[in-house]
Amino acid sequence: MSSSLTCVRLGAWTLAAVLLQILGLSLFMFAFFPMRPALSGVSGPESYVMPTCDSADFPEERDLPPHELKSLYNVVDGLPAEFILGKVDIPSSKIMTDAMPYTHTLLSSGRALAYHAIAAAPTVTMPRLKAIVSGGIGGFLDVAFNFNTKAMLDDNLIDQFYRSGLKMVMLGDETWIKLFPGRFTREDGVSSFYVGHSTFHLQVKDTVEVDFNVSRHLKTELAADDWNLLILHYLGLDHVGHIGGRNSVLMAPKLKEMDDVIMMIDRHTIMHQNDVNKHTLLVVVSDHGMTDHGNHGGSSYEETDCLALFVGLQEKPASSNMVTYKMVNQVDIAPTLALLFGLPIPRNNVGVLIQEVFDQMSDEQRLRALELNSWQLLRLLQAHLPSLLCQNSCNNSLDDARGSEISESTSSVREILCFRFSNAVKLHNFWKLQNGSEIISKRTDHVTNTVEAYYGFLRSASGWLSHAATNKAIGNSILLKRKSFGADGMKMRADGALRKEQDHRQLRVFLSGVEHHALQITLVKLNKHNCVEWSPAAKLYIGAKRKSGYVNGKIGKLDKKSPDLEDWVEQNNIVMSWLVNSVEDA
Repeated sequence: MSSSLTCVRLGAWTLAAVLLQILGLSLFMFAFFPMRPALSGVSGPESYVMPTCDSADFPEERDLPPHELKSLYNVVDGLPAEFILGKVDIPSSKIMTDAMPYTHTLLSSGRALAYHAIAAAPTVTMPRLKAIVSGGIGGFLDVAFNFNTKAMLDDNLIDQFYRSGLKMVMLGDETWIKLFPGRFTREDGVSSFYVGHSTFHLQVKDTVEVDFNVSRHLKTELAADDWNLLILHYLGLDHVGHIGGRNSVLMAPKLKEMDDVIMMIDRHTIMHQNDVNKHTLLVVVSDHGMTDHGNHGGSSYEETDCLALFVGLQEKPASSNMVTYKMVNQVDIAPTLALLFGLPIPRNNVGVLIQEVFDQMSDEQRLRALELNSWQLLRLLQAHLPSLLCQNSCNNSLDDARGSEISESTSSVREILCFRFSNAVKLHNFWKLQNGSEIISKRTDHVTNTVEAYYGFLRSASGWLSHAATNKAIGNSILLKRKSFGADGMKMRADGALRKEQDHRQLRVFLSGVEHHALQITLVKLNKHNCVEWSPAAKLYIGAKRKSGYVNGKIGKLDKKSPDLEDWVEQNNIVMSWLVNSVEDA
């Protein structure tokens, strides 16, 4: 009897141990390789219609007026943005600056826009390329596929180009050819995993020939007129890093070689720029960075700090320095390029339009681009949150947009996202109704308010979607946090590389676009003669910022023991500063 009980107990413990192992393995698989709801199919005509209600009141063009662009997509494998842009407030080293003189001339003259494009882990080539062309979130399972790349099935820019009849040429890393078989008019690939012989001399040769195989075609392709997109993917710099790390003696010469490529493309573009309505856009990006030892794959700042450089957005050099070294997410490149070419944004994109890239457009086109990005993210949100309808967003009245507030400390994620989307739509619809009206043009910059409202929704939606897909934010994405942030809504939490470099308050101001305290919010300052004209303009601006409660007393001063007192004082002081700066001196 005792022996029988012992066997039963042993069997029970064994079964429990097996079940525990299965449970642990399941938790690991679902956490490390998360399954994310994805929209099937490809973006098409439905991209130009609001997903939640009938937009017939405002007939729209099917898409943005297509820009007559020829685009060169230059991917420098493994190039950290720090080599060119420096790190936060620390400029790049003299060695790096001297190695890329032409690129720095483009930046200092205002002919280029540059960004730290923060990548998500895993920082290896294949998932990073997929993120750049689709705006989607990858996973660590892609690391295995990186060595045996299969054709990409998700909606992406390359397939959008192909379906639109645009011609593409690809030179360099054969990963592109494996991801997009049959898409290129001409192609010449080299292997990412070329293994040289054991001698150091032949390893160095590997850093030369993989790039020479790309550059040897460059003059011919620049002279050709049968392509709309030319992709160049240089592997040599990444190989230099693997051989000798960031400080390798081969790094500066390789950077100079890349600088010469940029110079060659830019000078050719300038010499052959005959048609002012059709110009060439050069986009220089890197797929990932590298550690001091030249490795990559993880989520450290050095590995995720990538470059996004845009040359050719303006026909003439800017009169003022337009160089900005802001941080964006690497996935933001996909929707930005899609709308620059007048193409639908890929269905599973979580990226947000890079704001300064669209400054060259008219107000109508800028707002239309933000509208399309918002609709695309809203569709993806509905795959995660089926009950997210935002049906009231079609109301054309501005009353709610400038006066309504919600308690974001008690509201659900659905309510917060819907409120931000609805607020942007109402401001946009009001602008459409009043476009050209002297009321708007004299009293406030309504376009600026609408743009800020759209970005409030886009950044929140992008951050939530990134978190939902990976259980962590990508780069400097924003996560919704259900805690009051005065009348301005939610507090935001940032993860990743940016958090390492800035304190929480500076980060929150940067990400949320908090209004500057020195802003004058009315076109004309208040004096004893213009109160009737000044007051509605001031109320309109403060209401659009959802800070009316600080003026009308609905948001009273918090108790001294409240953990939110510091935030309340900050927001209240911002409103007071606006008013002081909008009143004439006595």
